[in-house]
Amino acid sequence: MLLEEKQLDSYFSGEMIETEKDLFLREINADGELKKKFIRIQNAKGIVCLHDLQGDTQIAVNAWINFKKIIQRRSLKRFSLNTLKYAAVIVLLITSTVYLKNAVFSPKETAYNEMEVPVGESLFITLSDGSTVYLSPRSTFKYPDSFTGKERRVILDGEAFFDVTEKSAQPFIVQTNRYNIKVLGTKFNVFDYMSNAMYETTLYEGVVEIYKDDKQMKPIILAPFEQAILKDNILVKNIVEADYIHERRNGIVSFESRPFSEIIKKLGMYYNVNFIVLNVNALNEVYTGKFRIQDPVVDILDAMQKTNKFYYTISADNKIVYIK
Repeated sequence: MLLEEKQLDSYFSGEMIETEKDLFLREINADGELKKKFIRIQNAKGIVCLHDLQGDTQIAVNAWINFKKIIQRRSLKRFSLNTLKYAAVIVLLITSTVYLKNAVFSPKETAYNEMEVPVGESLFITLSDGSTVYLSPRSTFKYPDSFTGKERRVILDGEAFFDVTEKSAQPFIVQTNRYNIKVLGTKFNVFDYMSNAMYETTLYEGVVEIYKDDKQMKPIILAPFEQAILKDNILVKNIVEADYIHERRNGIVSFESRPFSEIIKKLGMYYNVNFIVLNVNALNEVYTGKFRIQDPVVDILDAMQKTNKFYYTISADNKIVYIK
């Protein structure tokens, strides 16, 4: 109770710094009882609906000066709630209606950090809840400093392996370009680059639900070692090998009986390379193998040549690969 009153005192007196104010307003929005008390104290519902009247500004400034004098000379260490209730009315006279509606009565948008992974590199991130994320090359990942509210939401454009800490009351949601993936605590991999037509979600532990916000698609539930891939704009399930999880954690990409057309799409994303296929027959060849993300793309192509014969050349700037 004392802490709440000190926070209210600091907020209404203008002594609260901006970072503390943002956190305090978030706490108000997240705590139903505190929010009710805040609204009751400031009598805000009537005030935010008032239109500005001529002379209000000067009246409010004078009132605010007098109010500050009261604060400075008060002998008590804290206001009673009744005192704050009336003092808040004075403060609100010089507080914009837009600010009140956006900052107090509407939830603030979550501020996200953004990480971009360079070509040929990978990145490991530990989130505030203890969950870990292993990002593949050219991935963009957005995440908050801390998770507040009813869910733990992150945003991914690219590929990442997630090891999510279980919190049943606060589900973890990965928002991608095409779908959302909802989990409680599990290990899974997601491939969904905005500039690539491929989509994959592979589950190793627990359960995940793949869905769309518009609810136009029936959610898909994956069991361990199941994979959802996009074929002709429809998600279908595959089975994956159990050792894939160990490889993925160590920056190894593996493929088993996958067509060349699918493999070069991933290589194109990882290394920012454009493949021009002059020999269309090569697209249907099937390959099984693995490579490290740090391996140069030419080393990967050289290894694949040993299985099925094809020829390639690469441009001087290493941006275009011609398959012959």
